[in-house]
Amino acid sequence: MLGLVLAGGKSLRMGRDKSLISYHGGVPHRIWTAQLLEHFCDTVYLSINQSQSHSENGLYSTILDKWPDTGPLGGILSAYLSQPAASWMICSCDMPELNDSVLQRLWNARTPGFHVTCFQSGSNPEFLEPFPAIYEAHFLARAFTQFEAGERSLQRLLQSRDCLKNVVTLTDPGSLRNVNCPADIDR
Repeated sequence: MLGLVLAGGKSLRMGRDKSLISYHGGVPHRIWTAQLLEHFCDTVYLSINQSQSHSENGLYSTILDKWPDTGPLGGILSAYLSQPAASWMICSCDMPELNDSVLQRLWNARTPGFHVTCFQSGSNPEFLEPFPAIYEAHFLARAFTQFEAGERSLQRLLQSRDCLKNVVTLTDPGSLRNVNCPADIDR
């Protein structure tokens, strides 16, 4: 199992690189999230965009997003192409309440015969939480084929009938709170 922190977004609503915001003792959140993933993954990578390549401190290997402006799916598939046989535990860089127990629940629920192990949204049962989640290699291969055909929505891929989902009930929905704009930081 490999780990990936998606940190390559533009952070337009935040007005600055949200992966560099510190919520836990001065550590940039992308590094803090990578440290969480280390408890479950053999190797952890940071998915970044071209403009971020100068700001990396060398603690983690990086994967440059091959398809900028395509949302998280571009970063995920860039990672897939770098290690096509691997399954990935993937987190976004904007969840300050994420913790070991949440990732442990995913890890414990994982069944490789499924395509994805993910949480169901607490506020909308129809919505599957794309992060954190475990994406199996066979799902990523199919996702890449659909991406090449023009699909850019990870949620649509997750919701498709042919996606075998192992959906985990989240006991603490606040742990998946994400921060997208300055007002979200103080929520």
